[in-house]
Amino acid sequence: MHENAYFYRIKFANKLNIPIAYLNKKRDLKTGKVFIKGIDRSIKGKDIIILDDMIVTGSTLLSASKYLKREGANSITVAATHHLFLDGVQQKLEKSDINTFLITDSIKKPDHLVSKNLQVFSINEMIASTFN
Repeated sequence: MHENAYFYRIKFANKLNIPIAYLNKKRDLKTGKVFIKGIDRSIKGKDIIILDDMIVTGSTLLSASKYLKREGANSITVAATHHLFLDGVQQKLEKSDINTFLITDSIKKPDHLVSKNLQVFSINEMIASTFN
């Protein structure tokens, strides 16, 4: 994990007064397949928030959510900055164990994409405020 991402996650958890659990994952660089090797604490009965910078193929989220449910997670929410909306990815994610997706509108959601679990948040005001 990139050092800045590590501190961002700690700051996020501290603001919400929630603990952090780290998944140990490995990606096969030839196939792109993600393997979850373990987690550093029990998450049984917990509501989980996965923080991610970008949803591309969804393979990491699919592997992580399957593992977390198997370990007893109550619910799983994904909060991601960007979602590329590649063909079929959101539909594949909708069939997973993930309950909610919270993303920004940094990349426009295709008008034809309908999702009951996807909430899109505007970043317009945040960007505009940097110019004041």
